Amino acid sequence: SDGPINTIDDNPVIEFKDVVYNVSNSDETVTVKQLAQTLCELFKDYGIKLIMNIPDEKPAGYLNYKLGFLQSDKAIAQGWSPKVDLHSGMQRTVRYFEEMKEE
Repeated sequence: SDGPINTIDDNPVIEFKDVVYNVSNSDETVTVKQLAQTLCELFKDYGIKLIMNIPDEKPAGYLNYKLGFLQSDKAIAQGWSPKVDLHSGMQRTVRYFEEMKEE
């Protein structure tokens, strides 16, 4: 890592160049459905609705597992550690993109 280059809400931001890192908090696991429900709850003002329409005969490409885990090992090895919970992280991410859109 090149070290902290910026801060968000007084937390250092570590820049990782030319590499993709998964970041997750292994203390908080949710299903895809739970994640979608959480987004709907957090952002009611956007009018987001969750519609689950999974046919009895699952089409090709349907995920038959309920949980998937992102491995944060590479980011942790570079000094990153989870500091926010899922709700806060989602809110902060949407706020960031809203601010970027306004610029």
